[in-house]
This record gives sequence, structure tokens and C-alpha cells, in this order.
Amino acid sequence: MKELCGLLEIPRSTYYRWKKKDWDTKDEVEQAMIVVCKKHKRRYGYRRVTDTLRKLLKARINHKRVLRLMKANNLLSKAKRAKKVYLTGQEAIVAENRIQRNFKATAPNQKWFTDVLYLPFGDQMLYFSSIFDTFNAKLSATKSAYDKI
Repeated sequence: MKELCGLLEIPRSTYYRWKKKDWDTKDEVEQAMIVVCKKHKRRYGYRRVTDTLRKLLKARINHKRVLRLMKANNLLSKAKRAKKVYLTGQEAIVAENRIQRNFKATAPNQKWFTDVLYLPFGDQMLYFSSIFDTFNAKLSATKSAYDKI
């Protein structure tokens, strides 16, 4: 063996370490990851699995490694997050387009634009409405109010 290692220019200790390594078994992190994913029915994403493994094994584990192992073992989460839907009350009323992309005004108070911003705040909804006068390109008025949902 000494001659073969000398021919390949590798230390004998490297060869014996390689020979001793058990190639068939999965490492501790991968086994624990499979257990966690199956226990939680693949509902955990790689970030949550990483946090769980860090607490379980009390070791430093990189989230990129967990993601790679989850992909290799086909254990990525199957659940998707639900989108939040904010109910604002009435349906939107769409007015006809009378401006036709002609935004210039020759006098004040000819053309106004407005927008309403809805902000959920606990069990209340905050409405912020701004009115824009195109003649002087400034906000003419702003208004905010609290209403119960």
C-alpha cells in the first residue's frame, strides 16, 4: 500500500481514513432532518426545519445545507401560505376615463386625483385619502379616519 500511495502522491493516513469511512449510512443531520420532516408531514419549510435541527442536535447547521438535503431527499414542504384578503366593504366603482392622459390643468381645481390607502390597525381600519391638484402639483387635502370593520 505504501508504494501505491507514493505513486498517487497521497498520504497513507488519507487512504486509511477514506477506507474506514462508512459510505452507506446517512449522517446525523440528514437522519434527523428526515425524521423532523416526516413527523410534521412535510409542512415545515427548510428554515423551520433548520431551527428545529439546531434545537434538537444543539449544533451549528447551515440553512443552505438543510435546503440541499431536503431537495435531494424530496422533502420540500408542500403547503403554501394563504394570501391575506382585506375586506374593505363596498365593491370598487370605476368611473369613465374623462382625462384621456391629458394631465395638465390651466387653472386650480380643474383636475383632481385621489387615492385611498387602507391600513388594518388591530380591530379597526385606518383610511388615508389624499387629493392631488394637477395645476400646482401639490396635495390639496389629506384625511384620515378610524372606522370599525
